[in-house]
Amino acid sequence: MAQATPIIASFNGGEFGPDVSGRVDIDKYYSGCLVAQNFVLLPSGAARGMPGTYYVATGKTLGKKVRMVEFAFSTIQTYMIEFGDLYIRFYKDKGQILDGAAAYELTSPYLEADLPQLIFRQSADVLYITHPSYPPKMLTRTGHTAWTLTDFVARNKDVSDSVEAMVITGITNADPAVVTVSALAAHPSALAEGDIVYIQGIVGMTELNNRFFTVGTINETTFQLSGENSSAYGAWSSGGTAQCCLFGTEDNCPSCLEFYEQRLMFAATNDRPQTIWGSASADYDNFKLDSTDKSAGIEYTIPNRGKVDRIRWMVAQQNINLGTYGNIQRFGPSDDAGLSMDNVKATAQISIGCKNIDALLTNDSVVYVTKDGKGIREVYYDYLSDKYISPPDITLLANHITKGATAALSGIVDMAYQQSPISILWAVRKDGVLCGMVYEKSQKVYGWFRVVMDGAVESVAVISNDDEEDEVWISVKRTIGGVDYRYIEYFMPHDIYGQIKDAFYVESGLTYDGGAAVNIEGITKAYP
Repeated sequence: MAQATPIIASFNGGEFGPDVSGRVDIDKYYSGCLVAQNFVLLPSGAARGMPGTYYVATGKTLGKKVRMVEFAFSTIQTYMIEFGDLYIRFYKDKGQILDGAAAYELTSPYLEADLPQLIFRQSADVLYITHPSYPPKMLTRTGHTAWTLTDFVARNKDVSDSVEAMVITGITNADPAVVTVSALAAHPSALAEGDIVYIQGIVGMTELNNRFFTVGTINETTFQLSGENSSAYGAWSSGGTAQCCLFGTEDNCPSCLEFYEQRLMFAATNDRPQTIWGSASADYDNFKLDSTDKSAGIEYTIPNRGKVDRIRWMVAQQNINLGTYGNIQRFGPSDDAGLSMDNVKATAQISIGCKNIDALLTNDSVVYVTKDGKGIREVYYDYLSDKYISPPDITLLANHITKGATAALSGIVDMAYQQSPISILWAVRKDGVLCGMVYEKSQKVYGWFRVVMDGAVESVAVISNDDEEDEVWISVKRTIGGVDYRYIEYFMPHDIYGQIKDAFYVESGLTYDGGAAVNIEGITKAYP
C-alpha cells in the first residue's frame, strides 16, 4: 500500500516541547517545529532568518547588568534609556546621546540588584518610577541632554489655608532633630505622630534636603524627625519647607503604578501590600482624601481571602487589571458613575498568581509571567460573560521554551512586545536565551522560537517610530578576554529594500561606509 508524506507548509506553530512530541492529533502539530533557532516565524507560516544586531555602546560599569527601558515623547521623538548601577544613560536615533565627547548621564539611586523590580509608566515628558525600597521618582525630559530625576511627593494633607507646605523657621541640632514651622501654630492638627514629611530648600543644614522623614513628637510650633540625629550637621541658616506626604519612608514605598481615568494610581508598599492609592482626578500629586468630593483621592485595600496577595503590577484597560501573588483581580468603579472613594471595588477573576515582573498590554490582552517564572499567560475581558478569561498557558505546547539547563538558569526575567512589522512577544530567559513568540491572537497563532547568541541577553525593550519598523533593543553580556561587558545593541530591520548585499546577519556588528580602505585586525575567533 502506498504511503503519502504530507507537505509541511507552515512553521507558525513554533517549537513544540518534548511533552507533545508525536501528538499528531493536535491541530497545530503539522505547523510545528522540533527546533526553531535564529529564525523568526511569520504569521503567514514562513520562517525567515533572524536579522543581526547593530552595536551601539558599552554599558558603563564592567561586570554589572543594565536594563533597557523605552521612552516615547512623541511619534518622532523616541528614546531608549539604559538604567545601570547608580546611573542612567540615553539613546536616540539609534545612537548614544553625548555630552561633549562623553556619554550624557544622570546619577540614580538604583543599584544593579534593584533594576529588575523597577516599574515604569509614562505621561507626556515624565517617566514615573516605582520600587518597593525607594520613594517614587520622576524622570523628566526637557531636551535631548536635559533630563532630571526627582522625588515624587504625593501630597496628602493641607497645613494652612493658603499653602500646602509648612514654612520652616528653624531647625535645632539635636537627636532627634527638631523642626520649627510657621504654619503649624494656626493648624496644630495638621500633623500626627507617624506622618511623613518631605523637606527641601534648606540653607545651612543641607543634610536634610530632599529627604522623607517620619514625624515624632509634636508641640505647638515644632515637630521631631524620628530617628534623625542632626547634632553633627551644619547649623540651619534659612529657608525650607516641610510637605506632608503619603509615601517615602522605609517600607512605605509603592512597588507599582498605573494611570487610570486621569488618576495616577500606586499600589503595594511593604507595610500595606494589598492597598491601592489614587490621586485626585487630573491632579497627579494630590492624594488628599475627601468623602464629599468624588474627584478627590482614593484609598482601597483589596480583599485578602485569608492570605496576603501582594499586588505586583497594574495594567489599565476598561478597568485596572491587578496582578497579585495569588490571582488576577479586576479593580475599578462599582458602576458607570466613575471611580471615586465611594464607588470602587475589586473582584478576583483568575486564580493563577503572578511573578514580580511587569505585565504587558498587547492589543486587547494582558500578558504576564506566572509566579513560578516559567509560564506565560494572557488575560482578556470577555464582554459576553462580563468577566476576564485566561486561555491555556501560551507556552503549553512549548513548555520547554522557558527552561534552561538547570533550575537556576530557568524562567523569564524580562519581556517586551513588538507590533511592527511582525507581532512578537519577546521574553528573556535567565540563561541569556532570547525567546520570541509570533503572536496573532485573532488567527490563533502562538509560535515560539529562540535567538541564541555568542553572549547572554539580559534585557529587552522596544520603541516605535512613525513609518519605520519597531526597534528591538537588547543588552547582551559578552565575555571578551575574560572580562564581562554589557553591549547595547538593536536588531536590524526585517525587510531589506536594497540589494541583498545590504542584509545584516551578524551579531554586534558595525558598518563602514566611506573613506579610504582600511585593514581591520584582531577580530577573528578561533573555534576548537
